[in-house]
Amino acid sequence: MYATQISPRRRYSFSWFFAIFFVQLILIPALSLFSMIEWGGATFGEKIFQEEIRIASLPVGGQTYEEARQKLLEAVQASQNTEIRFVLDGQAYPIDKSKLQLSFDVEATLQEAYARSREKTGFFSRLWGDSAPVNVPIKIAFDRAEMSRQLDAIGQQIERPAVSATGAVSGNTISIVPEVVGYRINLEQSLSAFEQVISSNLADWSGELRLAVQEDVPQIRTADLESIKNMLAEQSLPMAVSGSSGLANLQQLVSRLNGTVVLPGETFSFLKATGPYTQENGYVLQPILADEQVVPDQLGGAATQAATALYQTILQNRLTVIERHAAQRPVSYTSAGLEARVDGEELDLRFSNQTEKPLFIHAALQSNQVRVALFGAKQDVPVATLVTEKGATVLPNTIVRVDQTLGPNEEFIERKGSEGFTVAVYQSWQENGIFRKQKVSEDYYKPLHNVVAVGPVYEKDKKARATTVPGAQQEGGAAPAETADDGGGTPAAAPPPDIPMPSAPSTDANSGSTGGTEVVNGIIYQN
Repeated sequence: MYATQISPRRRYSFSWFFAIFFVQLILIPALSLFSMIEWGGATFGEKIFQEEIRIASLPVGGQTYEEARQKLLEAVQASQNTEIRFVLDGQAYPIDKSKLQLSFDVEATLQEAYARSREKTGFFSRLWGDSAPVNVPIKIAFDRAEMSRQLDAIGQQIERPAVSATGAVSGNTISIVPEVVGYRINLEQSLSAFEQVISSNLADWSGELRLAVQEDVPQIRTADLESIKNMLAEQSLPMAVSGSSGLANLQQLVSRLNGTVVLPGETFSFLKATGPYTQENGYVLQPILADEQVVPDQLGGAATQAATALYQTILQNRLTVIERHAAQRPVSYTSAGLEARVDGEELDLRFSNQTEKPLFIHAALQSNQVRVALFGAKQDVPVATLVTEKGATVLPNTIVRVDQTLGPNEEFIERKGSEGFTVAVYQSWQENGIFRKQKVSEDYYKPLHNVVAVGPVYEKDKKARATTVPGAQQEGGAAPAETADDGGGTPAAAPPPDIPMPSAPSTDANSGSTGGTEVVNGIIYQN
Protein backbone atom coordinates (compact mmCIF):
# COMPACT_ATOMS: atom_id res chain seq x y z
CA MET A 1 0.00 0.00 0.00
CA TYR A 2 1.01 3.49 -0.65
CA ALA A 3 0.45 6.06 2.04
CA THR A 4 -1.58 9.13 1.00
CA GLN A 5 0.54 12.20 1.27
CA ILE A 6 -0.95 15.74 1.78
CA SER A 7 1.10 18.56 0.50
CA PRO A 8 2.00 21.42 2.89
CA ARG A 9 0.24 23.87 0.62
CA ARG A 10 -3.10 22.07 0.96
CA ARG A 11 -2.61 21.82 4.75
CA TYR A 12 -2.17 25.60 5.05
CA SER A 13 -5.30 26.30 2.92
CA PHE A 14 -7.37 24.08 5.16
CA SER A 15 -6.19 25.94 8.28
CA TRP A 16 -7.17 29.33 6.86
CA PHE A 17 -10.57 28.05 5.84
CA PHE A 18 -11.20 26.64 9.29
CA ALA A 19 -10.20 29.94 10.98
CA ILE A 20 -12.47 32.06 8.81
CA PHE A 21 -15.37 29.68 9.38
CA PHE A 22 -14.82 29.78 13.16
CA VAL A 23 -14.79 33.60 13.27
CA GLN A 24 -18.03 33.79 11.32
CA LEU A 25 -19.62 31.18 13.49
CA ILE A 26 -18.77 33.03 16.75
CA LEU A 27 -18.60 36.72 15.87
CA ILE A 28 -21.77 37.20 13.87
CA PRO A 29 -24.12 35.77 16.52
CA ALA A 30 -22.26 37.74 19.22
CA LEU A 31 -22.64 41.00 17.35
CA SER A 32 -26.29 40.30 16.74
CA LEU A 33 -26.86 39.55 20.40
CA PHE A 34 -24.97 42.70 21.49
CA SER A 35 -26.94 44.82 19.04
CA MET A 36 -30.21 43.53 20.46
CA ILE A 37 -29.04 44.34 23.98
CA GLU A 38 -27.74 47.79 22.98
CA TRP A 39 -30.85 48.89 21.14
CA GLY A 40 -33.38 47.38 23.49
CA GLY A 41 -34.76 44.91 21.02
CA ALA A 42 -35.83 47.64 18.63
CA THR A 43 -36.74 46.82 15.11
CA PHE A 44 -34.19 47.50 12.44
CA GLY A 45 -33.78 51.24 11.67
CA GLU A 46 -35.57 52.47 14.83
CA LYS A 47 -33.55 55.06 16.84
CA ILE A 48 -33.33 54.40 20.58
CA PHE A 49 -31.45 56.66 23.04
CA GLN A 50 -29.15 55.09 25.61
CA GLU A 51 -30.06 55.15 29.29
CA GLU A 52 -27.29 57.65 30.10
CA ILE A 53 -28.59 60.33 27.76
CA ARG A 54 -30.47 63.41 29.01
CA ILE A 55 -31.49 66.46 27.02
CA ALA A 56 -31.68 69.69 29.05
CA SER A 57 -31.92 67.46 32.14
CA LEU A 58 -34.88 65.57 30.62
CA PRO A 59 -34.28 61.76 30.75
CA VAL A 60 -34.70 60.27 27.26
CA GLY A 61 -32.88 56.97 27.85
CA GLY A 62 -34.68 54.00 26.31
CA GLN A 63 -36.99 56.26 24.31
CA THR A 64 -37.27 56.41 20.57
CA TYR A 65 -36.37 59.43 18.57
CA GLU A 66 -40.02 60.42 18.19
CA GLU A 67 -40.74 59.91 21.89
CA ALA A 68 -37.78 62.10 22.82
CA ARG A 69 -38.94 64.77 20.39
CA GLN A 70 -42.43 64.85 21.88
CA LYS A 71 -41.04 65.06 25.41
CA LEU A 72 -38.72 67.89 24.50
CA LEU A 73 -41.45 69.87 22.71
CA GLU A 74 -43.71 69.60 25.77
CA ALA A 75 -40.93 70.91 28.02
CA VAL A 76 -40.24 73.81 25.65
CA GLN A 77 -43.94 74.69 25.57
CA ALA A 78 -44.09 74.66 29.37
CA SER A 79 -41.06 76.95 29.59
CA GLN A 80 -42.81 79.52 27.38
CA ASN A 81 -45.27 80.09 30.23
CA THR A 82 -42.53 80.44 32.86
CA GLU A 83 -41.54 83.94 33.95
CA ILE A 84 -37.81 84.68 33.94
CA ARG A 85 -36.63 86.37 37.15
CA PHE A 86 -33.19 87.29 38.39
CA VAL A 87 -32.93 87.09 42.18
CA LEU A 88 -30.58 88.85 44.62
CA ASP A 89 -30.91 88.89 48.42
CA GLY A 90 -34.49 87.65 48.23
CA GLN A 91 -35.57 90.36 45.79
CA ALA A 92 -36.78 89.28 42.34
CA TYR A 93 -36.20 91.32 39.18
CA PRO A 94 -38.37 90.08 36.25
CA ILE A 95 -37.24 89.97 32.63
CA ASP A 96 -39.62 90.90 29.80
CA LYS A 97 -39.27 87.63 27.89
CA SER A 98 -41.47 88.79 25.02
CA LYS A 99 -38.69 91.13 23.87
CA LEU A 100 -35.94 88.49 23.91
CA GLN A 101 -37.07 86.57 20.79
CA LEU A 102 -36.20 83.36 22.64
CA SER A 103 -36.26 80.22 20.45
CA PHE A 104 -35.34 76.52 20.88
CA ASP A 105 -33.83 74.38 18.11
CA VAL A 106 -35.33 71.00 19.01
CA GLU A 107 -34.31 69.11 15.85
CA ALA A 108 -30.64 70.13 15.99
CA THR A 109 -30.54 69.20 19.67
CA LEU A 110 -32.06 65.72 19.04
CA GLN A 111 -29.59 65.02 16.26
CA GLU A 112 -26.63 65.98 18.45
CA ALA A 113 -27.94 63.89 21.35
CA TYR A 114 -28.50 60.84 19.11
CA ALA A 115 -25.06 61.20 17.51
CA ARG A 116 -23.41 61.32 20.91
CA SER A 117 -25.48 58.36 22.04
CA ARG A 118 -24.12 56.25 19.17
CA GLU A 119 -20.53 57.52 19.37
CA LYS A 120 -20.02 57.24 23.08
CA THR A 121 -21.97 54.14 23.99
CA GLY A 122 -20.90 51.62 21.33
CA PHE A 123 -19.15 48.30 21.95
CA PHE A 124 -15.63 49.67 21.80
CA SER A 125 -16.55 52.73 23.88
CA ARG A 126 -17.87 50.43 26.60
CA LEU A 127 -14.85 48.22 26.23
CA TRP A 128 -12.52 51.19 26.69
CA GLY A 129 -14.57 52.71 29.51
CA ASP A 130 -15.72 55.81 27.59
CA SER A 131 -19.24 56.78 28.76
CA ALA A 132 -21.79 59.13 27.23
CA PRO A 133 -22.26 62.68 28.51
CA VAL A 134 -24.85 62.94 31.24
CA ASN A 135 -26.67 65.94 29.79
CA VAL A 136 -26.93 67.43 26.29
CA PRO A 137 -28.03 71.10 26.41
CA ILE A 138 -30.83 72.25 24.17
CA LYS A 139 -29.78 74.75 21.55
CA ILE A 140 -31.29 78.21 22.16
CA ALA A 141 -31.10 81.64 20.54
CA PHE A 142 -32.10 85.02 21.97
CA ASP A 143 -31.47 88.74 21.54
CA ARG A 144 -28.36 89.29 23.67
CA ALA A 145 -28.45 93.06 23.17
CA GLU A 146 -31.99 93.23 24.56
CA MET A 147 -31.07 91.02 27.50
CA SER A 148 -28.05 93.24 28.20
CA ARG A 149 -30.26 96.32 28.16
CA GLN A 150 -32.69 94.81 30.67
CA LEU A 151 -29.83 93.66 32.90
CA ASP A 152 -28.37 97.17 32.82
CA ALA A 153 -31.70 98.50 34.05
CA ILE A 154 -31.65 95.98 36.91
CA GLY A 155 -28.08 96.97 37.67
CA GLN A 156 -29.14 100.58 38.19
CA GLN A 157 -31.60 99.39 40.81
CA ILE A 158 -29.28 97.13 42.77
CA GLU A 159 -25.87 98.74 42.40
CA ARG A 160 -24.71 100.43 45.59
CA PRO A 161 -21.37 101.74 46.77
CA ALA A 162 -19.52 100.10 49.61
CA VAL A 163 -19.89 101.82 52.98
CA SER A 164 -17.15 101.30 55.53
CA ALA A 165 -17.92 100.34 59.10
CA THR A 166 -18.13 103.38 61.33
CA GLY A 167 -18.98 104.47 64.84
CA ALA A 168 -22.12 106.03 66.27
CA VAL A 169 -21.27 108.37 69.14
CA SER A 170 -23.65 109.30 71.94
CA GLY A 171 -22.03 111.52 74.51
CA ASN A 172 -18.89 109.74 75.64
CA THR A 173 -19.82 106.28 74.33
CA ILE A 174 -19.46 104.73 70.90
CA SER A 175 -21.10 101.78 69.16
CA ILE A 176 -19.90 100.24 65.91
CA VAL A 177 -22.12 100.38 62.82
CA PRO A 178 -21.31 97.40 60.52
CA GLU A 179 -20.07 97.93 56.99
CA VAL A 180 -22.28 97.64 53.92
CA VAL A 181 -20.90 95.55 51.07
CA GLY A 182 -21.42 97.22 47.72
CA TYR A 183 -22.77 95.57 44.56
CA ARG A 184 -21.96 95.99 40.89
CA ILE A 185 -23.76 93.79 38.38
CA ASN A 186 -21.59 91.39 36.38
CA LEU A 187 -23.23 91.57 32.98
CA GLU A 188 -21.32 88.79 31.22
CA GLN A 189 -21.74 86.29 34.05
CA SER A 190 -25.47 87.05 34.28
CA LEU A 191 -25.87 86.50 30.52
CA SER A 192 -23.92 83.24 30.69
CA ALA A 193 -25.97 82.05 33.66
CA PHE A 194 -29.20 82.65 31.75
CA GLU A 195 -27.96 80.81 28.68
CA GLN A 196 -26.53 77.89 30.62
CA VAL A 197 -29.44 77.32 32.99
CA ILE A 198 -32.23 77.57 30.46
CA SER A 199 -30.42 75.29 27.97
CA SER A 200 -29.37 72.70 30.52
CA ASN A 201 -32.33 72.41 32.87
CA LEU A 202 -35.77 72.40 31.27
CA ALA A 203 -36.79 69.52 33.51
CA ASP A 204 -37.42 71.44 36.73
CA TRP A 205 -36.49 75.03 35.99
CA SER A 206 -38.55 77.48 38.04
CA GLY A 207 -37.61 80.53 36.00
CA GLU A 208 -35.38 81.97 38.74
CA LEU A 209 -31.76 82.84 38.12
CA ARG A 210 -29.25 84.20 40.61
CA LEU A 211 -28.07 87.62 39.52
CA ALA A 212 -24.30 87.62 39.11
CA VAL A 213 -22.76 90.56 40.96
CA GLN A 214 -19.30 91.71 41.85
CA GLU A 215 -18.92 92.72 45.48
CA ASP A 216 -17.41 96.09 46.32
CA VAL A 217 -15.67 95.42 49.63
CA PRO A 218 -15.44 98.47 51.93
CA GLN A 219 -12.06 99.64 53.12
CA ILE A 220 -12.95 99.52 56.82
CA ARG A 221 -14.64 96.38 58.16
CA THR A 222 -16.35 95.80 61.49
CA ALA A 223 -13.45 93.63 62.61
CA ASP A 224 -11.10 96.58 62.12
CA LEU A 225 -13.01 98.65 64.67
CA GLU A 226 -13.81 96.06 67.31
CA SER A 227 -11.16 97.49 69.65
CA ILE A 228 -12.65 101.03 69.57
CA LYS A 229 -14.59 101.16 72.83
CA ASN A 230 -13.28 104.12 74.84
CA MET A 231 -13.20 107.89 74.51
CA LEU A 232 -9.55 108.92 74.79
CA ALA A 233 -9.84 112.72 74.69
CA GLU A 234 -12.21 115.51 73.62
CA GLN A 235 -12.27 119.26 73.07
CA SER A 236 -15.13 121.70 72.58
CA LEU A 237 -14.61 125.27 71.32
CA PRO A 238 -17.19 128.06 70.90
CA MET A 239 -18.16 128.62 67.27
CA ALA A 240 -16.46 131.76 65.97
CA VAL A 241 -17.95 132.02 62.49
CA SER A 242 -20.59 134.49 61.39
CA GLY A 243 -23.34 134.41 58.83
CA SER A 244 -24.93 131.53 56.99
CA SER A 245 -21.86 130.90 54.83
CA GLY A 246 -19.59 130.53 57.85
CA LEU A 247 -21.99 128.11 59.50
CA ALA A 248 -22.38 126.13 56.26
CA ASN A 249 -18.61 125.79 55.96
CA LEU A 250 -18.27 124.63 59.55
CA GLN A 251 -21.05 122.07 59.08
CA GLN A 252 -19.39 120.73 55.94
CA LEU A 253 -16.02 120.50 57.69
CA VAL A 254 -17.25 118.52 60.69
CA SER A 255 -19.33 116.29 58.41
CA ARG A 256 -16.24 115.32 56.42
CA LEU A 257 -14.06 115.00 59.52
CA ASN A 258 -16.55 112.92 61.49
CA GLY A 259 -16.08 109.17 61.22
CA THR A 260 -12.49 109.31 60.01
CA VAL A 261 -10.56 106.17 60.99
CA VAL A 262 -6.78 106.37 61.36
CA LEU A 263 -5.32 102.87 61.20
CA PRO A 264 -2.11 101.89 63.02
CA GLY A 265 0.91 103.35 61.27
CA GLU A 266 -1.16 105.77 59.17
CA THR A 267 -0.63 109.52 58.97
CA PHE A 268 -3.75 111.69 59.17
CA SER A 269 -4.02 114.82 57.01
CA PHE A 270 -6.66 117.43 57.84
CA LEU A 271 -6.63 118.81 54.29
CA LYS A 272 -7.04 115.35 52.79
CA ALA A 273 -9.92 114.49 55.13
CA THR A 274 -11.85 117.75 54.66
CA GLY A 275 -10.69 119.19 51.33
CA PRO A 276 -10.37 120.35 48.73
CA TYR A 277 -12.24 123.53 49.65
CA THR A 278 -14.32 123.99 46.53
CA GLN A 279 -17.92 124.79 45.72
CA GLU A 280 -18.26 121.30 44.23
CA ASN A 281 -17.58 119.90 47.71
CA GLY A 282 -20.26 122.06 49.31
CA TYR A 283 -18.08 124.89 50.60
CA VAL A 284 -18.84 128.62 50.37
CA LEU A 285 -15.55 130.28 49.49
CA GLN A 286 -14.76 133.53 51.28
CA PRO A 287 -12.04 135.81 49.90
CA ILE A 288 -8.83 136.34 51.84
CA LEU A 289 -8.84 139.89 53.18
CA ALA A 290 -5.81 142.05 53.83
CA ASP A 291 -6.69 142.67 57.47
CA GLU A 292 -4.07 141.08 59.70
CA GLN A 293 -6.79 139.76 62.01
CA VAL A 294 -8.35 137.51 59.37
CA VAL A 295 -7.31 133.83 59.30
CA PRO A 296 -6.71 133.13 55.57
CA ASP A 297 -8.03 129.56 55.16
CA GLN A 298 -10.44 130.30 52.25
CA LEU A 299 -13.41 129.55 54.52
CA GLY A 300 -13.43 132.61 56.77
CA GLY A 301 -11.58 130.85 59.57
CA ALA A 302 -13.92 127.83 59.79
CA ALA A 303 -11.26 125.34 58.69
CA THR A 304 -8.73 126.62 61.21
CA GLN A 305 -11.30 126.40 64.01
CA ALA A 306 -12.14 122.76 63.25
CA ALA A 307 -8.44 121.92 62.92
CA THR A 308 -7.76 123.66 66.25
CA ALA A 309 -10.29 121.51 68.10
CA LEU A 310 -8.72 118.38 66.61
CA TYR A 311 -5.19 119.60 67.40
CA GLN A 312 -5.96 120.05 71.08
CA THR A 313 -7.56 116.60 71.20
CA ILE A 314 -4.51 114.85 69.78
CA LEU A 315 -2.22 116.83 72.09
CA GLN A 316 -4.21 115.59 75.07
CA ASN A 317 -3.75 112.03 73.87
CA ARG A 318 -0.02 112.69 73.32
CA LEU A 319 -0.01 111.56 69.71
CA THR A 320 2.88 112.44 67.40
CA VAL A 321 2.21 115.75 65.60
CA ILE A 322 3.99 115.89 62.24
CA GLU A 323 2.80 119.27 60.94
CA ARG A 324 1.09 122.21 62.61
CA HIS A 325 1.14 125.98 61.99
CA ALA A 326 0.30 128.92 64.24
CA ALA A 327 -2.10 131.64 63.15
CA GLN A 328 -0.77 135.08 62.25
CA ARG A 329 -2.70 136.58 65.15
CA PRO A 330 -4.22 135.00 68.27
CA VAL A 331 -7.73 133.68 67.60
CA SER A 332 -10.73 134.48 69.75
CA TYR A 333 -11.90 130.97 70.58
CA THR A 334 -8.83 129.51 72.27
CA SER A 335 -5.61 130.44 74.03
CA ALA A 336 -2.69 131.60 71.92
CA GLY A 337 -0.40 128.74 70.96
CA LEU A 338 -3.18 126.14 70.91
CA GLU A 339 -4.56 126.90 67.44
CA ALA A 340 -3.73 124.99 64.25
CA ARG A 341 -3.85 127.10 61.11
CA VAL A 342 -4.67 125.49 57.75
CA ASP A 343 -5.04 127.30 54.45
CA GLY A 344 -6.59 124.71 52.12
CA GLU A 345 -3.46 124.56 49.98
CA GLU A 346 -0.11 124.13 51.72
CA LEU A 347 -0.53 124.58 55.47
CA ASP A 348 -1.87 121.35 56.94
CA LEU A 349 -2.42 119.60 60.27
CA ARG A 350 -0.96 116.10 60.28
CA PHE A 351 -0.40 113.52 62.98
CA SER A 352 0.66 109.87 63.07
CA ASN A 353 -1.07 106.97 64.79
CA GLN A 354 1.85 105.11 66.29
CA THR A 355 -0.36 102.94 68.50
CA GLU A 356 -1.25 99.33 67.73
CA LYS A 357 -4.98 100.02 67.40
CA PRO A 358 -7.10 102.23 65.11
CA LEU A 359 -8.35 105.66 66.17
CA PHE A 360 -11.82 107.07 65.43
CA ILE A 361 -12.41 110.82 65.06
CA HIS A 362 -15.82 112.18 66.07
CA ALA A 363 -16.74 115.74 65.10
CA ALA A 364 -20.02 117.59 65.58
CA LEU A 365 -21.63 120.98 66.18
CA GLN A 366 -23.38 120.97 69.55
CA SER A 367 -24.89 123.93 71.43
CA ASN A 368 -22.97 126.51 69.38
CA GLN A 369 -19.72 124.65 69.97
CA VAL A 370 -17.37 122.65 67.79
CA ARG A 371 -16.78 119.29 69.48
CA VAL A 372 -14.05 116.86 68.48
CA ALA A 373 -13.51 113.59 70.36
CA LEU A 374 -11.02 110.79 69.85
CA PHE A 375 -12.05 107.16 70.43
CA GLY A 376 -9.98 104.00 70.47
CA ALA A 377 -8.78 101.10 72.57
CA LYS A 378 -8.11 101.74 76.23
CA GLN A 379 -4.54 102.95 76.63
CA ASP A 380 -2.06 103.05 79.47
CA VAL A 381 -0.82 106.49 78.35
CA PRO A 382 -2.05 109.20 80.77
CA VAL A 383 -4.07 112.03 79.21
CA ALA A 384 -2.12 115.30 79.17
CA THR A 385 -3.24 118.72 80.36
CA LEU A 386 -2.26 121.58 78.05
CA VAL A 387 -0.44 124.52 79.65
CA THR A 388 0.52 127.81 77.96
CA GLU A 389 3.22 130.20 79.20
CA LYS A 390 3.47 133.72 77.80
CA GLY A 391 6.96 135.07 77.13
CA ALA A 392 8.44 138.36 75.97
CA THR A 393 6.15 141.08 74.61
CA VAL A 394 6.56 143.67 71.84
CA LEU A 395 4.54 146.91 71.94
CA PRO A 396 2.79 148.06 68.76
CA ASN A 397 3.73 151.09 66.68
CA THR A 398 1.23 153.76 65.71
CA ILE A 399 0.44 154.51 62.10
CA VAL A 400 -1.05 157.97 61.53
CA ARG A 401 -2.90 158.30 58.23
CA VAL A 402 -3.66 161.79 56.96
CA ASP A 403 -7.31 162.05 55.99
CA GLN A 404 -8.12 165.16 53.97
CA THR A 405 -11.79 164.85 54.85
CA LEU A 406 -11.02 165.62 58.51
CA GLY A 407 -10.39 169.04 59.96
CA PRO A 408 -6.88 170.16 61.04
CA ASN A 409 -7.54 169.29 64.67
CA GLU A 410 -9.68 166.20 64.12
CA GLU A 411 -8.52 162.61 64.63
CA PHE A 412 -10.15 159.20 64.48
CA ILE A 413 -8.82 155.88 65.83
CA GLU A 414 -9.34 153.40 62.98
CA ARG A 415 -7.80 150.45 64.77
CA LYS A 416 -6.58 149.92 68.28
CA GLY A 417 -3.51 147.75 68.20
CA SER A 418 -2.29 145.03 70.51
CA GLU A 419 1.10 143.87 71.67
CA GLY A 420 3.10 141.09 70.13
CA PHE A 421 4.40 138.26 72.26
CA THR A 422 5.81 134.75 72.39
CA VAL A 423 3.99 131.80 73.95
CA ALA A 424 5.12 128.28 74.77
CA VAL A 425 2.80 125.25 75.02
CA TYR A 426 3.48 122.29 77.30
CA GLN A 427 1.90 118.90 77.92
CA SER A 428 1.62 118.06 81.60
CA TRP A 429 0.66 114.66 83.03
CA GLN A 430 1.14 112.44 86.04
CA GLU A 431 2.82 109.08 85.59
CA ASN A 432 3.63 106.68 88.43
CA GLY A 433 3.01 109.45 90.93
CA ILE A 434 5.45 111.82 89.20
CA PHE A 435 4.33 115.00 87.42
CA ARG A 436 5.92 115.36 84.02
CA LYS A 437 6.05 118.29 81.61
CA GLN A 438 7.02 118.33 77.95
CA LYS A 439 7.34 121.31 75.62
CA VAL A 440 5.21 121.09 72.49
CA SER A 441 5.75 124.38 70.64
CA GLU A 442 6.79 128.03 70.91
CA ASP A 443 5.08 130.61 68.73
CA TYR A 444 5.54 134.32 68.09
CA TYR A 445 2.68 136.71 67.29
CA LYS A 446 3.60 140.07 65.78
CA PRO A 447 2.08 143.19 67.33
CA LEU A 448 -0.99 144.67 65.69
CA HIS A 449 -0.20 148.32 65.08
CA ASN A 450 -2.47 151.23 65.98
CA VAL A 451 -3.99 153.09 63.04
CA VAL A 452 -5.14 156.70 63.56
CA ALA A 453 -6.70 158.98 60.94
CA VAL A 454 -5.99 162.72 61.40
CA GLY A 455 -6.75 165.90 59.57
CA PRO A 456 -4.06 167.73 57.55
CA VAL A 457 -0.91 167.97 59.70
CA TYR A 458 1.20 171.11 59.89
CA GLU A 459 4.87 171.05 60.84
CA LYS A 460 4.36 173.01 64.04
CA ASP A 461 1.62 170.63 65.20
CA LYS A 462 3.47 167.34 64.71
CA LYS A 463 5.48 167.36 67.93
CA ALA A 464 2.47 168.40 69.95
CA ARG A 465 0.36 165.73 68.29
CA ALA A 466 2.97 163.08 69.12
CA THR A 467 2.12 163.40 72.81
CA THR A 468 -1.59 162.87 72.23
CA VAL A 469 -1.70 159.94 69.78
CA PRO A 470 -2.33 156.60 71.61
CA GLY A 471 0.79 154.43 71.71
CA ALA A 472 2.97 157.05 70.09
CA GLN A 473 5.51 157.26 72.87
CA GLN A 474 6.88 154.00 74.25
CA GLU A 475 8.93 153.31 77.31
CA GLY A 476 12.55 154.46 76.87
CA GLY A 477 11.52 156.84 74.12
CA ALA A 478 11.82 154.30 71.28
CA ALA A 479 9.82 151.38 69.91
CA PRO A 480 11.29 147.98 70.88
CA ALA A 481 12.67 145.74 68.20
CA GLU A 482 10.45 143.02 66.70
CA THR A 483 11.11 139.51 65.64
CA ALA A 484 9.43 137.76 62.74
CA ASP A 485 7.57 134.48 62.49
CA ASP A 486 9.60 132.03 60.44
CA GLY A 487 6.50 130.01 59.60
CA GLY A 488 7.36 127.16 61.94
CA GLY A 489 5.84 128.65 65.06
CA THR A 490 9.11 129.76 66.73
CA PRO A 491 10.79 133.20 66.89
CA ALA A 492 13.41 133.95 64.26
CA ALA A 493 15.88 136.72 63.54
CA ALA A 494 14.21 140.14 63.47
CA PRO A 495 13.68 141.99 60.19
CA PRO A 496 11.90 145.38 60.28
CA PRO A 497 8.22 145.17 61.23
CA ASP A 498 5.80 144.59 58.37
CA ILE A 499 4.32 148.13 58.41
CA PRO A 500 4.81 151.23 56.23
CA MET A 501 8.25 152.66 57.09
CA PRO A 502 10.63 155.21 55.54
CA SER A 503 12.82 153.75 52.82
CA ALA A 504 15.92 155.33 54.40
CA PRO A 505 16.76 156.56 57.90
CA SER A 506 16.12 160.26 58.55
CA THR A 507 18.89 162.69 59.49
CA ASP A 508 17.12 163.52 62.75
CA ALA A 509 16.64 160.83 65.32
CA ASN A 510 13.14 162.04 66.04
CA SER A 511 11.98 163.27 62.66
CA GLY A 512 12.44 162.63 58.98
CA SER A 513 10.58 162.20 55.71
CA THR A 514 10.70 160.03 52.64
CA GLY A 515 8.18 160.41 49.82
CA GLY A 516 4.64 160.19 51.26
CA THR A 517 5.72 158.78 54.64
CA GLU A 518 7.12 160.78 57.56
CA VAL A 519 8.25 159.78 61.06
CA VAL A 520 8.03 162.25 63.95
CA ASN A 521 8.85 161.19 67.52
CA GLY A 522 8.20 157.55 66.72
CA ILE A 523 4.92 158.26 64.93
CA ILE A 524 4.56 157.09 61.32
CA TYR A 525 2.67 159.61 59.19
CA GLN A 526 1.14 158.57 55.85
CA ASN A 527 0.24 161.55 53.68
